Amino acid sequence: MKGKSGSVRMKSLDASGLAAMGRHEKRLDYAGSKRAIRDVPPLVYSPYGDGLDLEQSYAAHVEGTKRNKGGRALARHGFLQFPTDLPVTPENEQRMLDEAVAFINATHGGRAVFRARLDRDEAGRHGVDVFFAPKYEKTTRRGKVIEDWISLSKFGKELALERFGERQKKEKNPDSGLFELVFDKAGQPVMERCDSPVFQGRALQDLWTGHLRDGMGLEWVERGKVKVGRDQDRLEPEEYKIAQERKKLEAVKADLAAKVRELDTREIALAEKEAASVSRSAAIGEFVGAFRSGEIAKVIPSSKNPGKLTFTRPNSLSDDRKSRLSACWREIPAPMRTVLGDVSSMRDAFQKEALREVSAAFNGLIGAWAVKEIEPRSDKVGSGEWTLLRPVDEARKACLAEWVRGVGVAVERVVRFLIERLGVFADDLDERRKAAKAVEIEDDWDDSPSLGM
Repeated sequence: MKGKSGSVRMKSLDASGLAAMGRHEKRLDYAGSKRAIRDVPPLVYSPYGDGLDLEQSYAAHVEGTKRNKGGRALARHGFLQFPTDLPVTPENEQRMLDEAVAFINATHGGRAVFRARLDRDEAGRHGVDVFFAPKYEKTTRRGKVIEDWISLSKFGKELALERFGERQKKEKNPDSGLFELVFDKAGQPVMERCDSPVFQGRALQDLWTGHLRDGMGLEWVERGKVKVGRDQDRLEPEEYKIAQERKKLEAVKADLAAKVRELDTREIALAEKEAASVSRSAAIGEFVGAFRSGEIAKVIPSSKNPGKLTFTRPNSLSDDRKSRLSACWREIPAPMRTVLGDVSSMRDAFQKEALREVSAAFNGLIGAWAVKEIEPRSDKVGSGEWTLLRPVDEARKACLAEWVRGVGVAVERVVRFLIERLGVFADDLDERRKAAKAVEIEDDWDDSPSLGM
């Protein structure tokens, strides 16, 4: 199914969220700058004028309309994922943008979208960001028609109710801990409308699959599997990259461990077979011990004769010790030299991978502190322990915990230095926190359509 299915994810945006998405579009935020890997402008749908940004497009869209003043949310942000088996061509990129806009308008009253964007500078190029605030004609109780009333929930609920109708209500039994069907005093089933965010998500996902097949003619598209639970089913790009780097590191560790075991086994066998005397056996053991302790830096191909191996050593060693190690090297059999060369290469690879993982954890923890998501414990200076400042989902919490375990003390020292010495920097971070309420832009996807997968 990978590559053959699409998906729809939705979240609501308040004023700060709308501003944050505007900065993300201009690549002025941390996530946007990190995800850009090529210098290619996005494709943009801007029905109110080419020169407008996201917030200006919203203002033009809602001019003269009315909405519920009690709600904080101003608009909806939909991310429409197309099947990755669809070839990326200039024609298909424009088609994806147009079809995403058409789908949202068709399912939300026809006058919903005020801006849409397909980013072409990221690694993934099959997703379209659609920003919309559905308009409809509202009729008062006295029959008066009010033009252009805005509702963010009306059409989603109607889609879910039309598709799933009603079902018998369930409640948790406090004694058994199980959910049981609810009946009224007359013994009749108590029904409830299937228009919650869960059902809205499933309805949109069904309709999106149908649109890909029937509207775009992609007959090979498959519907994604319905989710069983409510956990997040998607890793953020930064978290996915760390997970991939961790897999590489684990593979290097396993390969290195196998090489070390091979070295130990072959060392004994070759020493018994090749050592013609006690002195030669002692020389082999001494050289291998120097290799393990770091006195021998590397075993590498000779620059003068690439077909043969040689070794490097620190210049700080005494001349007598250098001469002794050279004498020991002459006693090392050729098969053992090959093994030492293999282990030396694997050790370099392991160190590079380990440094890459530590660097990723360091940057991640600094970024989380910068947006007031986590901070060092004030009552345990130097402990490497941190305090979570606001609720996050389990996937994000696990990621933060992994970073803390890796470089908690090191980052704590940096953060405390910044707090104590650079007050201006701390003020700047506070401004960033106010301007970017959503962590890395996509951390606060709501449950609605994603729960339908």
